[in-house]
Amino acid sequence: MKVLHVATMTNSSGVASFLMNYYRNINRGEIQFDFLSTSLSESDYSEEIYKLGGNIFFVSKYKGHLLEYIINVKNVIENGAYDIIHCHEFLLSVISLSLAKKKGIKTRIIHSHSNYISSKYKRLLVYLFRNFWSLFATDFFACSIEAAHFLFGKRYKYEIFNNAIEPEKFIFNNTARNDIRNDLRLSKNAFVIGYVARLDKGKNHFFLINLFRIIVQENINAYLLLIGEGTLQEEIKKYVAALGILNNVFFYGVTKKVHELYSVMDVFVFPSLFEGFGIVGIEAQCAGLPVIASTNIPKAMQVTNLVHWLDLEIGAEEWAKKVLEFSMFHKRMNMSKIITQNGYNIKIECKKLEMEYFRLKK
Repeated sequence: MKVLHVATMTNSSGVASFLMNYYRNINRGEIQFDFLSTSLSESDYSEEIYKLGGNIFFVSKYKGHLLEYIINVKNVIENGAYDIIHCHEFLLSVISLSLAKKKGIKTRIIHSHSNYISSKYKRLLVYLFRNFWSLFATDFFACSIEAAHFLFGKRYKYEIFNNAIEPEKFIFNNTARNDIRNDLRLSKNAFVIGYVARLDKGKNHFFLINLFRIIVQENINAYLLLIGEGTLQEEIKKYVAALGILNNVFFYGVTKKVHELYSVMDVFVFPSLFEGFGIVGIEAQCAGLPVIASTNIPKAMQVTNLVHWLDLEIGAEEWAKKVLEFSMFHKRMNMSKIITQNGYNIKIECKKLEMEYFRLKK
């Protein structure tokens, strides 16, 4: 079975990470993935996709080049002999789904990964499209109930596929903690606050920087570990420098060692303005980390007693007080069994997706 996934396959994309987790674990003897990426640039995933037997096609950006974009997408769909098209974009999915329908691909999936979009114009279009998705898509997937209701409304039957992980990779590792802290020249007593996210508006880094500044005033031995890249990276760095706390903030960038970096942290702060689900919260819990999370994140993200919910409206000072409660190192528990029991083990979730693909093909 050949499945074409339409998504932005960049290093910092949560959707790309989600897809690669499934691709690594799916039965590739029975199901093969290809990827149509709406980013023109190669990513770290490209080489891995080729090694796993798939293809990745890069198409021109649609902004200012809509006709070229449509022609490129059409060529990929028409030449691929796909059984299923699985789209992970917002409104842009309409183009791929329409072309797939014209080609005669009978299974056309739209997959929602977010519960919000910042543009008022695009939000209006989302509300309008809720009445017309069935003209293009045959099936509806989402990472959470909130994400499903945001994109589809409540009129379509949908399936939830969890943003699953390999739990054993994220178990607390004291050796990794000490080694990476040595590399970063951090003492054993350093208080490390962590966040894994694209550096863009929705992830709310400026709020995090403001509360971290308050923490540094209370604890000079506090450090902020930011993992990820994004469009606001330089702006955030300048803001950190202007506040005089640049020596206490690590911009770690994109890395394949994220699972080890959770062991370096003492608390995970998750202040997003919106999330479709919040997979990094699951990863942090698996590592036994306390998680201070925004109430804008779907509650399904909490699967242990490690999550502490705070409203962003209470302000950075109150958030800082809560974070400081975890400034002493706490014994880290192995939460991998709880993660599996709650449906976030990728090996189990992959079987569920395989079965759904075969059911839809029949």
